[in-house]
Amino acid sequence: MNQSENTAYYTAVCYKMLKDQKKAIFYLNKAVALSISTSTGAYYNEMADSYENQKQFKKAEASYLKALVYDETPLTYYYLATMFDSKLNNRKSAIKYYKKYIVGNTDEKQKAYKEYAVARVAALSVH
Repeated sequence: MNQSENTAYYTAVCYKMLKDQKKAIFYLNKAVALSISTSTGAYYNEMADSYENQKQFKKAEASYLKALVYDETPLTYYYLATMFDSKLNNRKSAIKYYKKYIVGNTDEKQKAYKEYAVARVAALSVH
């Protein structure tokens, strides 16, 4: 059955009233999934980039982390790593996010990024 966010929500409310909490939770999860754009993670990444360009690094970090809530893409870890590495000189965080990027599922197009991340982890780990 094709449901909208509203019908999923009202179905959940009905199940709550019937004291069927498992089905209520199922339909509430469905309502949430239907209400969130598949592009939300990308929007937060773009917002983070804008904050980063304005040198508002705390807001940039928060936006990158919010992007990961909606779509855990390896490239977001790379963005975090390079921000901590090149703009904030925070080796510990840079290494942490480079490593998360390295173990993520990336395609052949990101081969240069992965090689760079591996090299940066090695260089940052020397100190």
